[in-house]
Amino acid sequence: AHIVAMKVCNSQGNCKDSDVLSAIEWCTTNSTKYNISVISMSLGGGQYTSYCDSEVNSQYATLINNAVGKNISVVVSTGNTNGNNQANGIAAPSCIKNATRVSATDKSDNMASYAFRHENFPDILLAPGSSITSSKLDGTFGNAGSGTSYSAPHVAGAIALIQQYYNAIKNLSLTPAQLIQAFNVTGKRISDSDTGVDFSRIDVNATFNTVDATSPTLSLISPTPDDNTVTTSNVSINLSSSE
Repeated sequence: AHIVAMKVCNSQGNCKDSDVLSAIEWCTTNSTKYNISVISMSLGGGQYTSYCDSEVNSQYATLINNAVGKNISVVVSTGNTNGNNQANGIAAPSCIKNATRVSATDKSDNMASYAFRHENFPDILLAPGSSITSSKLDGTFGNAGSGTSYSAPHVAGAIALIQQYYNAIKNLSLTPAQLIQAFNVTGKRISDSDTGVDFSRIDVNATFNTVDATSPTLSLISPTPDDNTVTTSNVSINLSSSE
């Protein structure tokens, strides 16, 4: 995958709405030129218990809808807490109806204690977000940290893989809604006692197997189909495969 990086935050991690919105719009406008199929945003604010399209800056809903209309998945982290209100809602703009919202699990497939979620958003996808190993500024690898900000890129990468694969075998693209459904249906169900919801932790291999339900074509090269020779020796069978 190629990555188009849009800088919307300053060195302290603060992001202006106007910059975030401009970046979404730029990606949508240039989606054909750069083959942009997914936007990943590890940012947000507030905590909402229902769709927030009319509660936050209305341009978020408009621009996310425009992106989805061009078959771009807009993946957004749900947010984090240092307290005990993790199940009281999710951050904006992950609460926009057509966003692909992502919360976090730990390495034991438990809901991460810090991860925002809410029972009114059962379509939330889960991905690893705790103690994630990543690249560092000095060129080495190490523990980058924890948070739903680390989960969202996992899902964005998975979407890029599935889209490329589906396009290769079907010459078609899945819609963002179809991708959310596919990951929810094929993922590992993680029971969340705080919300009473079983969320889906993405399982990319299982999703691949669902997307590609066609078996490869096998052709027998040797021995020939009409070879009736009986032997007690080992027989080598040569097949060709087309997929």
